[in-house]
Amino acid sequence: MNIIIIGAGNVGFTSAEVLAEGHNVLVVENDRTKADSVKDLLNVSVLYEDGTNPKILESVIDEHKTELVVATLPEDGLNLFACMICKKYKPSIRTVATVKNQDFIIDTSEENGMGVDMIISPEVIISNKMFKLAILENAVDYESTHFLDLAIATFKIVDGHDIVGKAGMNLDIPETCNIVCIYRGEEVITNVETTVILPDDRISIIGNEEGIELFNRMMGAGRVNEEFVIMGANAVGLNIQRLWIPWTGRPI
Repeated sequence: MNIIIIGAGNVGFTSAEVLAEGHNVLVVENDRTKADSVKDLLNVSVLYEDGTNPKILESVIDEHKTELVVATLPEDGLNLFACMICKKYKPSIRTVATVKNQDFIIDTSEENGMGVDMIISPEVIISNKMFKLAILENAVDYESTHFLDLAIATFKIVDGHDIVGKAGMNLDIPETCNIVCIYRGEEVITNVETTVILPDDRISIIGNEEGIELFNRMMGAGRVNEEFVIMGANAVGLNIQRLWIPWTGRPI
């Protein structure tokens, strides 16, 4: 696939690094230092230009035979603008915009016709994960897939817990979640039905958010996390605050 990445900041650089493994990638960046860094470190093409300039975008879309555009500039509005320009020039192109501010997450359905196929917010993803790990006292990892309304959480089993010594088939887990696997050291055990749970095992659970929360309660809480301090008022910190208020009914 021929891909254009607009912006070579942290997200743009990482995206280029990953996508370059199997695709033809062109990075457009108007900061000379960033552009040179990408050129020196990654196996991608680099264009030292303004990725929000409509004429530049039209030119590179044609020359690169672009199929996908990923906009990763620091300003959310510019990412949406760049995607819309690309879509207007070549309607068949796929466009992805990254945003920091949740207010810029707009309707991307075909009916809306905004010119952006997908919006991704790394800051929202990170803050959601941090919030869930804070309120799920027993979880050591958490990932969500909002488009499927599913989440995956990993819980560590402490010595003396009621489920130690029980096989997976004998666990009374909530109906809205299932055990995916058991991590035992470096070993990944998928035959969970007959595997006996041992101390320090990590159980990976998949289900909707309610199911994950019910499993957390089933595990029992040695402590209840009710008071939080957010260090920093960046995009991640502000989004954690937004999540906190409806969950507790009071400001953080």
